[in-house]
Amino acid sequence: MTKEYKHLFFDLDHTLWDFETNSVVTLKRVYDSFDLLSKGINDREKFISNYQAINIEMWGQFERGEITRTELRVGRFYKLLCSYNIPDFQFATTIAEAYLHLLPEQKALFPGTVELLNYLKAKPYQLHLITNGFTKVQQHKIDNCGIAPYFTHLITSEMANANKPHPEIFEFALNKSGALIEHSIMIGDNPYADMLGAAKMGMDRILFNTNALPMEVEVTHEIQELLQLKTIL
Repeated sequence: MTKEYKHLFFDLDHTLWDFETNSVVTLKRVYDSFDLLSKGINDREKFISNYQAINIEMWGQFERGEITRTELRVGRFYKLLCSYNIPDFQFATTIAEAYLHLLPEQKALFPGTVELLNYLKAKPYQLHLITNGFTKVQQHKIDNCGIAPYFTHLITSEMANANKPHPEIFEFALNKSGALIEHSIMIGDNPYADMLGAAKMGMDRILFNTNALPMEVEVTHEIQELLQLKTIL
C-alpha cells in the first residue's frame, strides 16, 4: 500500500448489500400480496424484469437531478402499472410504500462482506457508508442485516441534499467524518456515481466491478470480489 488510508467510504447497494437479490424477493412478495395476477399482470417474472428496467432508468434520472426522491419512489411503480394499462397513482403509491417497507427487511449480502468488515475493523480504519438511498431505508437495511456496528457514519444523499457523483455529498461526508482527502478512499460498484464522484474530489477509489462495466474515469484499483480488498488495504 502506497498511501496511509484512515477512512474507508463504502457504497452500500450493489457493493455490500445484495440489492438485486433482496429486491427480487421483495417484488415477489409485493406481487403476491397485492394479488396482481387478478389485475391482469399475468407473469410475475416479467413484472419483476419490467420494474428493474424502469428502476434503472429512473435512478439515473434521480442521480442526474432530473427528478425528485418522491418522483422516483412512486413514479417507478406508476410507470410500471401504466405499462399494464393500470394508470392508478394511488395504487402505485400503496405498492411503493409496501416495497420500501419490505425491502430493508431482506438480509442478503455479497459473499465475503462480513469477513471483510471484520478484517478491516481490526485495522486502524474508520469505515463509513456513502449512499444515494433514502436515510430510513438504508439505516434499516444495515441494522437488519447486522453490519451497522462496523460503520462510524452513514451518509445519504437525503442528508447531504446532493446525490453521488456531485461533490457536495462527498464534502458532506468528509466534514461529518473529519476525514482528509489524502487519507480517504471510496469503494463502490458504480463507475458513474462512485468512481466519477470520488475522482471529482481527488479521492482515491476502488471499483468493485463484477459486471465488467466500462470505466467513467481511471480508478486506483479494480476488484471483482470483495475479499480482494485484503490485498489492497
